[in-house]
Amino acid sequence: MAIENSTSLILQSIEADGNRGGWQATASFANDQDEATFGRRVDIYWTPEGDGLFAADPILAITGSILPQSVTFDIRQSGTPITVVTSDNFLANAGLQGIYFTDTDPVTHPHQSTDLRLGYIVKHIIEQHDNISSTGFVQNTDGTFSTDLIGGWSDTSNIDEIFSTKVDVFTVRQSNSLWQTLKNIGKNEFYVSYFSKDDSYNYEPHPVFKTVLDPITLDIDQTMIVGQPEIEFRDRIDMDQVVLAALTDDGEILRAQFPTNITAQGRRKNITNLRCNDQNRLDTLAQRAFSFESRLYNLRLQLPGAAGLYLELFDRVSFTYSGTTRNGVNLTFTAEPFFIDKIRVNRVGNFGAVTELGLQQENLEGTLYA
Repeated sequence: MAIENSTSLILQSIEADGNRGGWQATASFANDQDEATFGRRVDIYWTPEGDGLFAADPILAITGSILPQSVTFDIRQSGTPITVVTSDNFLANAGLQGIYFTDTDPVTHPHQSTDLRLGYIVKHIIEQHDNISSTGFVQNTDGTFSTDLIGGWSDTSNIDEIFSTKVDVFTVRQSNSLWQTLKNIGKNEFYVSYFSKDDSYNYEPHPVFKTVLDPITLDIDQTMIVGQPEIEFRDRIDMDQVVLAALTDDGEILRAQFPTNITAQGRRKNITNLRCNDQNRLDTLAQRAFSFESRLYNLRLQLPGAAGLYLELFDRVSFTYSGTTRNGVNLTFTAEPFFIDKIRVNRVGNFGAVTELGLQQENLEGTLYA
């Protein structure tokens, strides 16, 4: 299909939310309501400006689908506000049947696998129970795969099927939200489900639960910040211990605590409904969970320009800042790791922009993974 450039689109903002698991943009068409067709696929690009000059190459702001909101008009002109969303928006409103998965050899049914992992289950649901995948192949009724692509628009190849939790059986309950089901499966093993700004799907460990931590994508210091950064205090007042409970394939309950010993009056954070077959892994997950849940700070700050469009949800960044006698702030951060939970890029004036980032402190301590 030929690409059609729009001359009537006015972009207001672009934002991403890790909890929701996707991106969206707010914009409008001027005097061109016909452009705002429901579900129409669009790529929106941003041309950065610096020192009065535009960059040679525009950067992708979002790939998504149009949701028209309204139209206002008079005899001379009209405006059609729209939202452009990644595919999590559609999956949130898609139903899903109940499914029973089993680990078996040989495979004779689409809901069987010779190496059944939660990642395989996620991949099967997002590729075989909707039509969005551009990289998945149609599965036959005997469990084999055809050579026919599903024919959708979203790359679904970044799904961890190797290190994801191994299970013998798994039941997926009927749901009115396929997207919520995928997110709930991820909660079984501290994985995140989200769409990148190019509308590709990702299923991978939450940043602080990865075996090897991601490299730092951006080093932020106080010379880069505009406006006033805001630090949310999260002192260890909510809990003294994390307690995990996980179900094994044999129906046993494994438990792990970190720290292992606290007073009887200690406050505990209980995390249940996990799937795990290995006590050592669960012990390590408990340590990770305690470190992250007891992080001291969340951070919100602003950067000049459309910097957020060069970043992605769950990217790992570092933050360096020292308070001064003048501002009376005694906090000091030296290359402190945070990960991105929220991104928002607001248009300012005719061509400028300001980026707002929501960051959560990594706060990992001790052994990462055994």
